[in-house]
Amino acid sequence: MSSFLFLIAARKGSTRLKNKNILKINKKTLIERTIEFSKKISQKNDKILVSTDSDKIQKIAIKEKVLCPWLRPMKLSGSKAAMDKVILHAIQWYQKKFNKKLDCLILLQPTTPFRNIIHFRKCIKQYKKTKKSIISVRSIYEFFSDIYFVKNKKMQLNKKKNLFVPNGSMYILNVKNFLKFKSIKKMNKSFFLMKNKFTLDIDYEHQYVLAKKIEKINRTKVF
Repeated sequence: MSSFLFLIAARKGSTRLKNKNILKINKKTLIERTIEFSKKISQKNDKILVSTDSDKIQKIAIKEKVLCPWLRPMKLSGSKAAMDKVILHAIQWYQKKFNKKLDCLILLQPTTPFRNIIHFRKCIKQYKKTKKSIISVRSIYEFFSDIYFVKNKKMQLNKKKNLFVPNGSMYILNVKNFLKFKSIKKMNKSFFLMKNKFTLDIDYEHQYVLAKKIEKINRTKVF
């Protein structure tokens, strides 16, 4: 049977929005919302692990009865710490702790507060069938209608509308393939397009304000 690890990466520091992972939307912190969602989509034999350097976040994780047995090493906690190394650290800990190989790691970031169960179940089903990693993305045209690029030292309008960037909501990673490259960017993967509120990633104050407004308007359909 395949082993799945849900990894919730939530460090305490933030250069743009202070303590963003423990900000609240509808009386629940972003880390609590992410843990709650993980429980909704995980199966009986799956594990949920919170990787953090924050005592406060660790206490929340323990209260929510998910794994958070250590605080992340300092070298993996700064603003320049690579997520690839955080993932590798979690994989190595899991395989040593449970003495078995990990098939799939699902990375969730608390700063994307709106997720859809159907999206995730569809992607997990696809992963089980193909064993190919899947990353959620958004179209940059959803936020910027006019995208320019430089050609021959002149600014030109790029009329292509098939430009996408990761939205931070979901990373379903084939562990064997990840360990081969030790890089999400370099590994083989496919993409899942998300739209509207599911693309929101809280990194600035105005995005947090927007998230609270969305929650207030559509409170019964968060997941």
